[in-house]
Amino acid sequence: MSEKICWAFNKEEGGIKITETFKQHSLGTLRLFRASFSYIIPILHYRYSRYVGEIDEDTVRKGVEIGVALHDIGKTSKNYTESYTGHELYSGYLIYRILEECCDSGLKAIVSLAAMSHHQAMVNRTLKEHIAKGVFTKLPNYEIREECISDISDILKEVGVNIDVKDIIPNYPITPDTVYEWFINLDLEANNNLNFYTIIVGPLMIVDTIVANINRGGGTSHIIENSLRWIEINKNGVKVSYQKLYSDCIKRGINENTCKEKALNDLIGEIRNLIKI
Repeated sequence: MSEKICWAFNKEEGGIKITETFKQHSLGTLRLFRASFSYIIPILHYRYSRYVGEIDEDTVRKGVEIGVALHDIGKTSKNYTESYTGHELYSGYLIYRILEECCDSGLKAIVSLAAMSHHQAMVNRTLKEHIAKGVFTKLPNYEIREECISDISDILKEVGVNIDVKDIIPNYPITPDTVYEWFINLDLEANNNLNFYTIIVGPLMIVDTIVANINRGGGTSHIIENSLRWIEINKNGVKVSYQKLYSDCIKRGINENTCKEKALNDLIGEIRNLIKI
């Protein structure tokens, strides 16, 4: 693995090298989230302000977007190679620390939990299973890779946050015990926080799955097809979605199977253009 590139994915499968940079994945998920799920920001703002307490909507936006964009920040460790099961646990911890510095609010625990849970739909990767299997205790220490610092800074700037990453993420190792102690002391039920959690984690899992699949050259599996059905992006003032593309195709007298494949491929093409950096 090149020491000069900060990776989100770097693995050889079937003799083919498959790569995705951390910045590519982070900005891709952020852009797709903004295009398809930005509507959850005013929803969160309204519900939190009404049932918990006043909060600035831009603070909500920054907090959620940081959680979405940096959900894989745990992979910026020197100990990340081809695979890093449990990286999401460090992601939650680091996101929490960043939110404390830039956009502190009562949502920071839930945003961090959502980032830690972005693999919830994967077999044997739920947070509950991680805890039951003691994944916390088996993790290597987190030590930030020097080449990842500028990428993290650029991603934060995209969200509208200018902070010195070196002031937040220490240059000494973060241990699994540190993360575990932080996690068990999170007050996740305060202020009905768990009611807000599902609003964030669902969109995050969808955009993460789609962006990773497109950037890593995956096919249209059942999971990808189902995820794409939730996507609606704005192209020159016109909303583009699987449903609309499929309906327009059917109206032209083309058969259902052909229209299904065409709608999926056309939508993937639109998303690929959107997330390209």
